[in-house]
Parts: sequence; structure tokens; C-alpha cells
Amino acid sequence: MAMSLSDPTTSSDGIVVSAGSADTTSILFWARTTEPFSGSLMVYEANNPVSKKTFDVTSDSNSGNSIKKLVSGLKPATTYNYQFVSNKPSADRSEEHTSELQSPCNL
Repeated sequence: MAMSLSDPTTSSDGIVVSAGSADTTSILFWARTTEPFSGSLMVYEANNPVSKKTFDVTSDSNSGNSIKKLVSGLKPATTYNYQFVSNKPSADRSEEHTSELQSPCNL
């Protein structure tokens, strides 16, 4: 099943996110960062943030600063939001330069 995010999305700090293959209960997230990244990918139902699933993700120069994460166990016909959050202390991030990106996807 296709997801609504068909074109790559870019955050303010240069994280480019796209979706790979998806079916009724899973989706492959792909992201490329401008520099090595360590943090989390959070995925949750748009109308139920308590349903959050959190995954540790990293990128480094050996991976071309790419992140690939298969998220499974999703509900069909449900809109999900996702968010990448950096492990950098908040003092190292400004409001205009965060490692957060949130977009809806429909499965």
C-alpha cells in the first residue's frame, strides 16, 4: 500500500526523509543526514501520540550518512506521524536548527 509521502521531505537541518516499500502493516524509512547523526525515530498514530514507537537510529560516514529503518506492527488505514530527534543536548540545537522532522503518512 502506498504512503502519502511520495516525495522526499527535508528538515531545516538537512535531514532528507523518504519512504521505501510499504505494505498494510509496515514501512521502510530512509533518511540521509548532512553529518553523522545519533538519535531516535519516533512513529505514532496521528490521533494517538501515546501509541509512540521509538527506535534508536544512527548514521555515519561509512553509511554515507544514511539511515534505513523498517517499522512494522502498524495498523492499516491509519495516519502516522514520524519524528527524528537528535541525541545532541538541547543547548547544542537552536530553534531554527533542530534534528526534528514530522510528517504524516497513511498506511
